[in-house]
Amino acid sequence: MPVTLRPLLRASAPAMVSVIALLAGTGMAAAQGTATPRSGAESLAPGVRVEVQPSTPATGTVDETALRYYARIRDMEKLEAEIRRLKALHPDWQTPTDLFSRTPDSPVDERPIWDLIGDGRFAEARARVAELRGRYPGWSPSQAMLDTLAMGEDRTRLVSASDAKQWRTVVEIADRHPALISCSSVDSMWRLAEARAELGDPDAAFGLYRTIVSTCDNAQERRATLQKAGTILPSDQVEQLVAIERGRVGTDPAALQQVVGGLRRGELAAAMSPEARKSGTRPQVTAETLDAVKADVEAGRDADGAMLVAWYLMEQGQAGEAEAWFRKAEGWGAKEAGLRGRIQALTRQGKTAEAARLARSSGLGRDYVDSMSAMLGRQTNAPRAMVVDFATWAEEKHDARAAIALGWWHSRREDPATAALWFENALAWGGGDEAVEGLALGLQGSGQTARFQALEQQYAGRSARLTKFFSGLRGSGGGGGG
Repeated sequence: MPVTLRPLLRASAPAMVSVIALLAGTGMAAAQGTATPRSGAESLAPGVRVEVQPSTPATGTVDETALRYYARIRDMEKLEAEIRRLKALHPDWQTPTDLFSRTPDSPVDERPIWDLIGDGRFAEARARVAELRGRYPGWSPSQAMLDTLAMGEDRTRLVSASDAKQWRTVVEIADRHPALISCSSVDSMWRLAEARAELGDPDAAFGLYRTIVSTCDNAQERRATLQKAGTILPSDQVEQLVAIERGRVGTDPAALQQVVGGLRRGELAAAMSPEARKSGTRPQVTAETLDAVKADVEAGRDADGAMLVAWYLMEQGQAGEAEAWFRKAEGWGAKEAGLRGRIQALTRQGKTAEAARLARSSGLGRDYVDSMSAMLGRQTNAPRAMVVDFATWAEEKHDARAAIALGWWHSRREDPATAALWFENALAWGGGDEAVEGLALGLQGSGQTARFQALEQQYAGRSARLTKFFSGLRGSGGGGGG
């Protein structure tokens, strides 16, 4: 009967790329009382089990002669095959715990060394080998042990190089030890794929991801591979990987759909990332992808997803639709974040008075100042009641940003004396260089020459910005602000 030998990697130790070392840990598993997994799965050692499909058991005593012979000569391939054969014939049979015990013709019990290798303690294993060689001159470790030890050491070096972003070193190690790149060490394959992509070879990265999705048995690792590919590969290649996974027998449709939904949201997030803004070449999000994300968010009433959609729409200049999505986010639990987003969406649409009222009534001071500043910047004849309320609030809160907004508003209304008063307040409340500039213009415009000169003497050399400002003001005989 077909049998699957599947390594279950321990989080606390580097993953082994071969079952060789883990088989040797059988004695330790037995000593620790490892429970036999259900559904026909038997623990061979820490991190390894054999799963056997139901079969008609054979009768009679289990003949372990071949099994022990293969263990003694360290023919691991035949040993694994014999274990599978015996488990298929005798489902209740337990793998012996003494396969790697000292044999009559060997003075050394190798199990402690294998245990060290299985735990990822490679330096200790090397030291133990050296110690035993000195104690027993005629003894040498098996080639299987040396190969497994070397492979584990190389994997540790690969992980260290990957963590340090030494991409060429990662590739060199993988090239030197190709057995590392297998389904028994998917993490190594992920790291190599990342290195290939960082070195400018995304097709090689795609090939590695495709190998995992096409051939590896662990469904969770395959889904994680799709997620990793989504951060590196273009969307068309990711879709190819998704199609491969969807076509595999036994794929969990719900789990896969959850991953696909996350990938699509990742496309929206990538389009808004600082890196995309800086490069000026933002990834294109198709209408189909956006619609799929919207449908997924609606189905789950997902507040975070609604916020993502809303901010993406804001980036696309669709503030009206974004406002609707911010409302949904509010209703689904993101109350303050959704409200603040809605205020910004209203402001972006030019509905500054509505935005200001909403912010004021909600106690969102910063958003209130933002929306009122936007309104005052656009309307010299803003509603008087709102301006008075804003001025009262600014004085109560000693808010420099609000005072600056009022100062520029009065400047545009050709009321430099009142503007100067507000800029003076702003300066007292920590308004900085902009408050100084506004005050200078207000004093100059209202004919307060002595105060203007005193201000210039005090602040002209305080910053490069103010030095340039006062120099330009003297040269032109005037100036402007806002």
